[in-house]
Amino acid sequence: MIEKALELDSNNSFNNMIKGVGDYTRPAFAGGNKSRAITYLKKAIDLSKSNNDRESSLVIAIASFHLANIAFQQREFDISSQYLERSLEIAPAYQKAKNLKAKLSRN
Repeated sequence: MIEKALELDSNNSFNNMIKGVGDYTRPAFAGGNKSRAITYLKKAIDLSKSNNDRESSLVIAIASFHLANIAFQQREFDISSQYLERSLEIAPAYQKAKNLKAKLSRN
């Protein structure tokens, strides 16, 4: 379904974010791919940067959190921290991001 949405509008930041989250959370045997997820999540952020609306800000916060989580899993703690900072700057009450920040502070 998301592939069809991207086919219709490949420059929709929300669709790119959803595709990235799906690729990141889905196991490899079911078609998941963290490298592809990173590409889609970064594209979602880039597409959202030019907009100053609430939805675009939330796309950036969510995509940044997922990039932070991927970096954390790959033990790239500095990169994880940078993405996490961006996420929490936009959405300071984002509980998943706050939880990851607590885990990151222990490493």
